[in-house]
Formats: sequence, structure tokens, C-alpha cells
Amino acid sequence: MGDLDGAKDSIKPHSDFWFIDGSVVLIVEATSFKIHQTVLSRHSDVFADMFTVPQPAGDDTIDGCPVVLLSQDSVSDLVDVLHALYSPLYVSQIVDKDQSDIDSLHLAILTPYPPIPTSQD
Repeated sequence: MGDLDGAKDSIKPHSDFWFIDGSVVLIVEATSFKIHQTVLSRHSDVFADMFTVPQPAGDDTIDGCPVVLLSQDSVSDLVDVLHALYSPLYVSQIVDKDQSDIDSLHLAILTPYPPIPTSQD
């Protein structure tokens, strides 16, 4: 039995990051994100390595996809990261806004990522 038994009913999909063709579900707090394993793997060696490890039978799945629990991140932080990955213009928009918004992208989940280039580099 998995870690999600009994909790699946309280987990709600994110309205912007629940892709019908997604291949992995990330869960932060009580929000799920069905996104593309290839996108995460392309930008993170940590995720790429994690996805190469065979999953034991009986592991949790949602909508037929493997589940990754991210216990140390917040929904808003993950949304910022996913916007940066899926919408390249998002980073340039926040660069023009405020340095604190850029700093919010440097989270635990971004640690394995290379630094995000800005127009100031």
C-alpha cells in the first residue's frame, strides 16, 4: 500500500498544470500537478535520475501516472517553477518586476537546475 491511501480524496488537481498527456504527478501540500516527465528530466538531473529507477509494484499512482511527493515545497513555489519551465516568457516578465520574484524561483526544487539566466547576466 502507498503513502496516499486515504488521502487521495483531499488532493485536488492544479487548474493550470494538469495536462491530459502528463506522465507524472507531483503533489505539494494538497495540490497535484500532472506534468511531463521529459520536461522535468530535461531540466533536472535529480528528476532524470529518479525516473530511471524502477518503481516497486504497488506504488501510488494517480490517473495512471507515478506520484512524487514534494514535502518541502509550497504550491506557489512549484507553480513559479512550472511557469518558468513551460512558459519561457514568464522568467523575462518577472525579471522586469522584482528581484524577490526571481529569488522565489531558487527553491529546493530548483537546486539541481542550472541558474536561470537574466538579461542582467
